Amino acid sequence: MIEFLLSLNTISFFAAILGVMAVLLSARQNILCWPIGILNTILAGYVYFVQQLPSEAILQIVYLVMAVYGWIVWSKKTNQNDTNNFGWTSAKFNCILIALSALSGIALGYSFFQVTHSDIAYLDAILTTFSVAANYLSARKKIDNWIYWLVINAISIGLYEYKAMHWFALLFVFYFLIALRGLFGWRSSIQNH
Repeated sequence: MIEFLLSLNTISFFAAILGVMAVLLSARQNILCWPIGILNTILAGYVYFVQQLPSEAILQIVYLVMAVYGWIVWSKKTNQNDTNNFGWTSAKFNCILIALSALSGIALGYSFFQVTHSDIAYLDAILTTFSVAANYLSARKKIDNWIYWLVINAISIGLYEYKAMHWFALLFVFYFLIALRGLFGWRSSIQNH
């Protein structure tokens, strides 16, 4: 029984379940998305480490920090009608964020390629840096985060299938669908204020 619980497939399964729960709660603007996301990052980080996806493993550490940050930011909401940070980011900010994410992804990809010689080092790194950007936008309650996640999730589905990480590929199909729901739900919320 212990071997089954500690198997990579079982850990991947539980990480996927927790990931879906966290993103669903985020789409509903429920603060519990952050502590559940913390549990997800711990399990997923282990799986990524074992699967030799170093950028994704490091990303889980960043997600852990961002989950704490998001939990703090969302906890500071002073009342139900507080929408100071809730909304869209400017086009200028998005251009800067995209450029920074792309450049840092290329630099990170180069570094990991030199160390690991992974055939997907650059893609892994770029997905990582854009995921950090999307997570930051999510913690700040910026609706744009869902657009970033739609693109990241679509590409990740192919990446995980390529790596034969089927639980994670399926997880990112759900993430994609939840991101659609989150985009329309958050956009509707801002229009109703």
